[in-house]
Amino acid sequence: MRFYNDSYSTNPDSTIAALESFESPIILICGGSTKNIDFSDLAKKIRERSVKAVLAMGQEGPRILETLSGFEDIGQLPKLTAIVEDLTAAVKKANDLSEPNDVVLLSPACASFDMFENATDRGERFNTIVNNLIAN
Repeated sequence: MRFYNDSYSTNPDSTIAALESFESPIILICGGSTKNIDFSDLAKKIRERSVKAVLAMGQEGPRILETLSGFEDIGQLPKLTAIVEDLTAAVKKANDLSEPNDVVLLSPACASFDMFENATDRGERFNTIVNNLIAN
């Protein structure tokens, strides 16, 4: 499994680009603070790409998952979609779900201000959580 920190992806278009960058199965960690943006294109890409799991957090987490369920005619829903309490829970859940060739991708598609100081803080915390997980 490989972990990728794309914390600076603060809108759906950048997360879509990140999803298109990998051929391996993806476990996506997304969500964050409200920017009143449309998640339809992201939901379509998640379904088209057959993302393995979506772990959503923050203020926009529920809305992202709700949008995912609205495109039955496109691709398939991820095997797992879940709201997670925080980034630590997301990384732990992703680790539990992952298999050797999987990609765990933090690509929020949202701002960070509901849980973090900024996108840099979110990314640094992700790195710390992943490094602690690997060390144990």
